Amino acid sequence: MLKCKKKMKAIAITVLTTFTFSIYTPVAEAALSLDDFFSNITNLDKIKSFLATGVKVAVGAMLIKSLIKFLQPMLAPSKSQKQKAENKKMLIKYLDNWAKKGEVRAQYALACMYYNGVERKADKDYAQMWFRMAAGRGHEDAKEALKLIKEGKAIPKQNFADICYKAGRDAFEGKYDTQDGKEAARWLHVAADSGHKKAYGLLGSVYMMGLAGAKQNEPLAINLFFEGVKLHDGLAAYQLGKMFMEGRGGVKQNYSMAASLFVEASKQGVHDADDRLTEMMNDDDLLNQMMLDNEELDPSTQDDKKDDKKDKK
Repeated sequence: MLKCKKKMKAIAITVLTTFTFSIYTPVAEAALSLDDFFSNITNLDKIKSFLATGVKVAVGAMLIKSLIKFLQPMLAPSKSQKQKAENKKMLIKYLDNWAKKGEVRAQYALACMYYNGVERKADKDYAQMWFRMAAGRGHEDAKEALKLIKEGKAIPKQNFADICYKAGRDAFEGKYDTQDGKEAARWLHVAADSGHKKAYGLLGSVYMMGLAGAKQNEPLAINLFFEGVKLHDGLAAYQLGKMFMEGRGGVKQNYSMAASLFVEASKQGVHDADDRLTEMMNDDDLLNQMMLDNEELDPSTQDDKKDDKKDKK
């Protein structure tokens, strides 16, 4: 049992020091105390107990660099600004038609745009008409907006990315209407292009799952998750961690990479990632494989192997 705990402690330290996490700070030489690193993580007492007091978690570029190493053949070029502008223009062009056809999520989005003067000339009367239309079809946020207007209170301001993300999330969840993967993707693509930091994880999930009408496309999902990880999207890190765990979508299975991504997801408040990490740390076979996987990713290990080969010659 003691031997097992020592092994768990070693692998936990190795995972955390090898692959975490430049994206918390631009200063590559900086370091975080273990308590600081885990300050926003819950349910990880078992894992923390395996780590020695005073251990420092290095903040470097290793997570993103390791991801690039694994995903390089699969990573597609980022969309050009022209492509993003075209997608946005297309959504705005058809938004009125969707709303007039009775799409409740489009009605609410259009109301927010007119109310806030986002991609439309501000027109609060016209906005209220669309709020009433959406509220009549059961949209709770539209009902709340009308309530605030009646009370003379301000409606929380939303930018274009926020409006698109909310519509996409509601379509993903099937809120206010049937679940619709195509509609979710339509909104979330533009939300991601417009800079919403949580859009990539949800959009990638649409393609990972082949959600309700959207064609499954795991390589595309991996690209989207990678972009999300760079923006601290916890869901993107969690989903990409699952793909490394299962070796899905053309990704080579690697448990150490999966654990690193679950730690990142946990840091961003994804509690399912805590459970995944606890399960991994309590599985001896998995820990042994993580040791082997880690050797593949750790540059110092590769250098040691090269030195051993030279010595043998």
